[in-house]
Amino acid sequence: MGWLFFLIISAVIVKTVLKSKSFKGWFGEFRVRQTLATQLETERYRQFHDVTLPTTDGTTQIDHIIVSIYGIFVIETKNMSGWIFGNPDHPKWTQTFGKSKNSFQNPLRQNYKHIKELESLLQIGEDKLFPVVVFTGGAEFKTDMPDNVIHSGRLPRYIHTKNTPLMTESDVQRILLKINGTMLERSRETSRQHVHNLNRKFGNSADETDRERQLDLLKMAGIIGIFLIVAVLLNSPKSPTHKPGASVSIPVSSPVPTAPATPAAPEIFQRHELPKTKKVPRSDEYGILTLSAKKDTYVTLYDTKNVEVVRMEIRKGQSEEIEIRKGAYKAEILQTGKREVSTVSFIGNAGVLEF
Repeated sequence: MGWLFFLIISAVIVKTVLKSKSFKGWFGEFRVRQTLATQLETERYRQFHDVTLPTTDGTTQIDHIIVSIYGIFVIETKNMSGWIFGNPDHPKWTQTFGKSKNSFQNPLRQNYKHIKELESLLQIGEDKLFPVVVFTGGAEFKTDMPDNVIHSGRLPRYIHTKNTPLMTESDVQRILLKINGTMLERSRETSRQHVHNLNRKFGNSADETDRERQLDLLKMAGIIGIFLIVAVLLNSPKSPTHKPGASVSIPVSSPVPTAPATPAAPEIFQRHELPKTKKVPRSDEYGILTLSAKKDTYVTLYDTKNVEVVRMEIRKGQSEEIEIRKGAYKAEILQTGKREVSTVSFIGNAGVLEF
């Protein structure tokens, strides 16, 4: 009975998370990020993700920015399913899923604001900025769309069609420094400030988005709370009962010394020392870490300053060796649509994380 209840509650929690708008938005951006990381040459196409920039009237948040000598690609991601109806000149587009219809802001207009902000910040012409709207999640276009509204699988191909150099490498370096020096640190406080700025500028629409996120969190908290209460009740020790007047026999035996059991903390990966590796770290501050996976895995490691240091996809049964500085990291792991976050420490000269 306990296991059945656990499975039911787990299924409800997973369903609630997967249906939440915050998770859908994050997962859509994650898929696009992985597509860009694996199908674009990182030395030629420099990538920024989840960028929040200060503006004259608050902040603006851009899902992805790709900088190259061929121009700057400004990408807005929409993780949607169902049928999509839209006109570039209309303020609202429509998503139809079964019998339900939902309207949403024209993403081309949304991205145009990003273009104008970058044009002002970087002091470059609009002809060097390419707005792109990318749909993930199986959405099907039911109206003709411009060539810069595409599905995620076509994104690398679209970027490669822009193959005429528009800037020099020194221009690119200047732009990279400007974005790096201007973008706000990714944090909860930055997100809260951005929502506050949206509320101030757009009022009810931003308030509604914020309330939806809060409602998702409340749903999750309520379900987890019920699960914990029932789990405690199911695992509470039952007091032994006996009939009045009956004697209770307690066997006595010589005490046997036993080592205290140390409960193992649940982990989403296994850690152990790797005895051999062909790579040699650059110095004593670094080591060679092997990442292996029993199922398809996307992993991102952040250092103690929440700076992304490793991002890669590991296929089932494969392993990757990386050189990494010794220390503590936050690991963000995505497997079969499930996201896990944990803290890992790497202090040896060689080691392995097995997901």
